[in-house]
Amino acid sequence: MTKPQAAVITSGLSATIRTPEGTTWEGITGGVIPSAEESEAVNILIGTADGSPVCGA
Repeated sequence: MTKPQAAVITSGLSATIRTPEGTTWEGITGGVIPSAEESEAVNILIGTADGSPVCGA
């Protein structure tokens, strides 16, 4: 997402990840990591409240 979009994301928000196949995983937002590219893009870390893997792996 862009930096302005990421500015409204706080840690602990509910997040749902949906795969192209339709599988969904529930998690919570964590930190923001700037993209390695020189663009406005950033990455949002997704985790779980208890520290378990989001994907169930």
